[in-house]
Amino acid sequence: MSRARMRWCAAVVGSATAIASFTTAVAEDPPRVAEQSLQEPTESRSLSVRVRSFFGRGKSGKSGKAEGGGRRAEGQKIEPAKSRPESIPSGLKPDVQQVGATLAGPQLSTLEHRPDSGPQLSALSSPPSSITDEEIARFEDLAFANNPALAQSRHVVDAAVGRLIQAGLYPNPSLGYVASEVGNDGRAGQQGIGFAQEIVRGCKLQLSQAVASFARDQAEAQAAAQVWRLRNTVRSLYFEILAAQETKKLSDELLALAEQGVSVAQQREKAGEGTLTETLQAQIELDQVQILATSSKNNLRASWKRLAAIVGQPEMEPETLRGSLDAAREERDEAQTLARVSGQSPEVQVAEAGIRRADAAVTRARAEPIPNVTIEAGTQYDYGSRTQIANIGISLPLPIWNRNEGNIFTAEAELRRSQREVDRVKLSLAERFATTYARYRNAQQQVDRYGRRLSDEEVKRILSLMGDDRQKELDKYSQILPRAQIALALATEGWRRGEFGYLQVLTAQRTLAQAGLGAVRAHAELRQSAVVLDCYLLTDGLGDPGGGQSAGNDQ
Repeated sequence: MSRARMRWCAAVVGSATAIASFTTAVAEDPPRVAEQSLQEPTESRSLSVRVRSFFGRGKSGKSGKAEGGGRRAEGQKIEPAKSRPESIPSGLKPDVQQVGATLAGPQLSTLEHRPDSGPQLSALSSPPSSITDEEIARFEDLAFANNPALAQSRHVVDAAVGRLIQAGLYPNPSLGYVASEVGNDGRAGQQGIGFAQEIVRGCKLQLSQAVASFARDQAEAQAAAQVWRLRNTVRSLYFEILAAQETKKLSDELLALAEQGVSVAQQREKAGEGTLTETLQAQIELDQVQILATSSKNNLRASWKRLAAIVGQPEMEPETLRGSLDAAREERDEAQTLARVSGQSPEVQVAEAGIRRADAAVTRARAEPIPNVTIEAGTQYDYGSRTQIANIGISLPLPIWNRNEGNIFTAEAELRRSQREVDRVKLSLAERFATTYARYRNAQQQVDRYGRRLSDEEVKRILSLMGDDRQKELDKYSQILPRAQIALALATEGWRRGEFGYLQVLTAQRTLAQAGLGAVRAHAELRQSAVVLDCYLLTDGLGDPGGGQSAGNDQ
């Protein structure tokens, strides 16, 4: 092999080694390399000298000075937006100087979103203390393990983390074959290889990672919102099933009473003690109760099917729940509850993260006109003069016609929209809170009016009293259920003494059963509205978790 060819091969290997060492440093820590290229001119000069020394061409004096001067120019600080339509709330502005610390690596532990993790879930994560809590916990565990919407929300976070990683990756170098003056004087001309590396300026990678980081925060807040939606749906359906079970039980009792009433009316009509009108009325009431009994059976099955779908097990067979609709009375102050919902709602967190992301996007758009520098280096063998030559070049675009004005305008408009989004979400929460809190208060008043059923011993004790003592005791009970129980006991006692007909007993029994149905509905409404308030008004456990519907559209 000739000496010239050996020198050419040595130069090729040397240039390849130089570019490889630089790209290795970029791959290991791109933000640090980019920051050094912006803020440390001496490092840039040493890199230039090192590249030239591999090629064996030129001095580092003038060119190094010029390049250093260029680095000082590009190391100028990026000015934030001079004017913003609206001020950013304190605590929401992105600090680009601190982004490097938070972007050292994605915290993959944040992707787990387990229902028992995080301070925002502690309010409903107490250990099971009753059969109701145990059954709810069992269905919640099934939902957290099988619900596809919750799994999708985790994958949305994974995708956001992937975009965060990609945003900070440095551009790859390029390698190419170079030939010039081929065929000149019948010779092969100059042939060799060339390398090129784009140097990202203006902290664009760090700013892109800042935007992606806040987008990840939005995805995590949306995942937290999905957890609360799932909790709300599971618990509401659980109490709906309890209410459907009680309704079916009471409707069956009413059905038996209605059938008995028709039989008694027919017997009275045959004996000449009743009329055809009484018989027809009893039959109409039987038909109505049969409709109620069929509806309650269908509603119970439908509620079970809905719960099975939410927990991700549509084949789950219905079972008898042992929980209770009764709950300890808990006063919720309207102002304090609204403040908690507005201050801790995941929907508000999503909107606030959107402000941070949009503000970072404005800064990123303003940094885009700062031109990147492309460093080119190569080596060629001149077959005419039989010498080895090196090529070094630096190029950058001139931001004359395109200074990213359109994208900057778009980013600022998006920032203004994000600022108003927080207000919209809070107003939407206030609107939905007003409706839900009214349901809660109405149900609470109805539960108070219906009261609790008396024990059989208590009813017997009241009946054992006579005269004024009984009347004084009866005056103590102003609630519907105790009065209906006492009325039935009195009607039964009078029928046994021959003072009342059996139809009056049946009427008292129907009144008690219907009061029981009303009490069940009131208790179910109270429990469900309380769950909605505790779960930040978030509903629809199978809704789109990827932001397909904007925050605040839950009904």
